[in-house]
Amino acid sequence: MQVLINKSSFLGNPTSGFDIYKTQALSLGSSTMIFPEDILSDDLQALIEKIRLFQGLPNNWDDYGAEKISPVAINDAIQFIQSYSGKNLPFYFAAPGVNGEVMVELKLGNRAAEVFFNPDRSTELLLFENNNCKLEGDLETNIEELISFFNEG
Repeated sequence: MQVLINKSSFLGNPTSGFDIYKTQALSLGSSTMIFPEDILSDDLQALIEKIRLFQGLPNNWDDYGAEKISPVAINDAIQFIQSYSGKNLPFYFAAPGVNGEVMVELKLGNRAAEVFFNPDRSTELLLFENNNCKLEGDLETNIEELISFFNEG
């Protein structure tokens, strides 16, 4: 099946530097709609579904006072995966955080990255090689470093 895409729409926080674009669904004929998730791998769809399930965690979900996971953090993490799935990034794992954030981990060989999506729409990025932190910053400023980190020869 050939996938047709008509345009992208901005979904990021207009006050942040993190410009996320998501492809809108396009009607093909009278009843066929193609959504971005329809063209994601099964593994990425499963990762997104796992992140969606975080919304069901109550306050104190870890029995140590953890906050309920922020819908904003959930949405931003999912948008990130959908938006950058075509950039050959090795999405690996996702976990809820005790402050309402969502962490997405990427891993390939001895390289790893942790991306934190916070309730206030800020982000944090950590890049690791051989368990040593090589970069610490925000995703907005360092998105190209993240992409090249996993795609350099």
